[in-house]
This record gives sequence, structure tokens and C-alpha cells, in this order.
Amino acid sequence: MTLQERLVKYMTENDLPVITTAKLLGIGPTPVTLIKLKNKYTPATAEKIYNALGPDYLEYVEYSVCECCGTKYIPRSTLQKTCENTDCKKKHQAATRKAYFEKVAAGERVVKPHSEWRSRPKKYEPAKPAQSIPEFMSGKSYGERQREYLLGLQKGQRMVVR
Repeated sequence: MTLQERLVKYMTENDLPVITTAKLLGIGPTPVTLIKLKNKYTPATAEKIYNALGPDYLEYVEYSVCECCGTKYIPRSTLQKTCENTDCKKKHQAATRKAYFEKVAAGERVVKPHSEWRSRPKKYEPAKPAQSIPEFMSGKSYGERQREYLLGLQKGQRMVVR
């Protein structure tokens, strides 16, 4: 029997809607709906269901074994390889770095881990105007330049007054 079937059976026997079930389990309504419709759940969600509903749901909790100390833990993400112990994390990082540098020394093409990426400095060149400010300001007053701009006159044209 899957977790989906068991949870739906529990909800129908106790006449519970999704929101009430979610509050009872200590999780949000979205994970409950995902289990109910698609039987998709994370190990952490399965653990919360086990803690709330009892030992009948222990078979759905998937534990991983720590590579360093051998203890059982529930991974919180797909990238987690060790338990939450800081010593285990440091050992795993050191082993990963060592394996990476060994591959590089052997001449293999290796993609750098995210922790070793460096941001590239931005090449910023400010835009230079076509005409400098003193050149623009020389010759005419602000009013004349503004009038020419508003009337659409070009250099050398005269304004005719009627």
C-alpha cells in the first residue's frame, strides 16, 4: 500500500479535508495535495507524517547513511551527502576538493565546483557624448538653442516672422 492510498484512507475514515489534515501533520496543504493526487513527497514530509500518525508510516521514511560517521539521517536536499554534523561536512568537502585536484593534476577536463567560481570583473566604459559640454554651450544662449529645438530648425535656417 502506498503512502497516497494510506493517507486518502485516513482522510476518508476521519472525514478530514486537506487543510485540516495538513494542520494535523504539521505541514502545508500543498504537500498533502501532492501526496493525495500524485503520490509525490520528500523524505522530510514522510518523516513528519510518521511523527504525527505513528509507527504505521515508518516504512515511507527513507533514511540515508552518512559517508563519514555512518549515522542515519534524512536528506533535506538532493545535494546533501552527509549528516548535519559539522565535522562530517568538513571531511566531505576536503575529500571532494582532493578528488577534484587529483583529476586536474591527471589532465582530465573537470568542471569547477560552484564554490570555486569567481565573478568576472565588469568592463564598464562610460558612454562619451558626441559633443562636449563646452562646445555645446558655446555660441548661443539657452533660449536660442531651445527655440531652434522646439521649432525643428536646422543650423543656418532663419525664422520668418509674419
